[in-house]
Amino acid sequence: MVARTRAKPKPTPTSTSTQITFCAKNTPTVVKRRNPHGRFSNPVLQPHPDDLVLCNVLSRSCNRCANANANANGKASAEHAKAFNLDAQTIRYLQRRKRPLHFLSLFSGIAGFELGIYQLFPNAVCVGFCEIDKGAITIYLHHYPGARNLGDITQVSFKEFRTQIDLVVGGSPCTDLSAISPNRADQLKGTKSRLFFHFVRCLKECRPQFFLLENVGSMKKDSRSKMTDILSSFGGLEPALVDAAMFTAQRRRRLFWSNFKIFDLHSKSPDNAVAQTFATRILQHKYGRNRAPSILDIIEPKKIARDQAHTPKLLHYFNNEVGKPDKLGKRKRRIEAYGYYTRDSSADKSKCILASVGSDNSNLVIDQRFTPPLYRKWTVREVERLQGFPDGYTDCLRDPRDQLKALGNAVAPPVIAYIMQCFQRHLVES
Repeated sequence: MVARTRAKPKPTPTSTSTQITFCAKNTPTVVKRRNPHGRFSNPVLQPHPDDLVLCNVLSRSCNRCANANANANGKASAEHAKAFNLDAQTIRYLQRRKRPLHFLSLFSGIAGFELGIYQLFPNAVCVGFCEIDKGAITIYLHHYPGARNLGDITQVSFKEFRTQIDLVVGGSPCTDLSAISPNRADQLKGTKSRLFFHFVRCLKECRPQFFLLENVGSMKKDSRSKMTDILSSFGGLEPALVDAAMFTAQRRRRLFWSNFKIFDLHSKSPDNAVAQTFATRILQHKYGRNRAPSILDIIEPKKIARDQAHTPKLLHYFNNEVGKPDKLGKRKRRIEAYGYYTRDSSADKSKCILASVGSDNSNLVIDQRFTPPLYRKWTVREVERLQGFPDGYTDCLRDPRDQLKALGNAVAPPVIAYIMQCFQRHLVES
């Protein structure tokens, strides 16, 4: 009698940028890409290039994969510790950690959360992401080909990930919560902002160990308190207010809810020393200095800036008087009445970049390097720098308006990298 031998499964074809090691026990379902950001010069956003041996990412029972991942984590920890000047206790923890961080990304946009996470957890595994905007998906998959898009969050059941996820991250829409929103009265009942409750549903269904939620800092106290009360049932703390101006040339105040401590950069408590150490690591790693850039540090040369000049029609639009007259019967010009126009390029920081920056009538910086000052648009490259993304990050989209819209909706990766240091400290101490 001839013994039958079981045929080995053939590896699925992959791109040249991916190296997969198949496990004898399971067929890989998710693989770690080799240095997806190697094309960019900015080293702060480059995940560690070592590939992982992965079987089913939801399986914790495969010792062979666990040992291989432990070895890869050890290599990543050594280079990562050297780059970020980590303390000895954190280094020992990273070297002992055998299983990579597994996380879910909701309202993912162009992967701002992912870029920040991979800086502090180079071998982290994104099990899936949720995004429906076509432009954002194009950018996401350009940098992370093969990533699993779960699609519309309202149609996703997260029960398949139950107890298998370490961290859930996301930035729910702020459309009905922002101070400049015409629908602000709707608050959490608004069409977009009520998607926050699907983030909560995800926490109930998949039961992660930790979570991180981002939203606009200018929301009303009632909405902030309601969100805090709901998330407190999952161990959530009071939200931390973090301004991207600490790391970039843009003022961008955002609230972050989590069930781990996020150190306050402006506190006078002893924790402030820890927060400043974390912030300095980000700045040193990204810019090679201890201060964040100003507008003049990131602005394009005058030759390029001149080509972005606004038309006479838009100049009239910006200087048109709007609103009710004051006591003296005078009305403000549009650029004075609305707070999202950057009226002085020589200022230290720009105003907050919005999704509407993709529209010419919402995209204005007054460039003081020219005489008279030049009313012009921000370039895509400048907005990438204002948000803390690498140059050329959104170039896979052809239309600059789509690029600017995607960037305006994004979370700043350096801010996430700072918060991930707080998360790392929590893991070490616990």
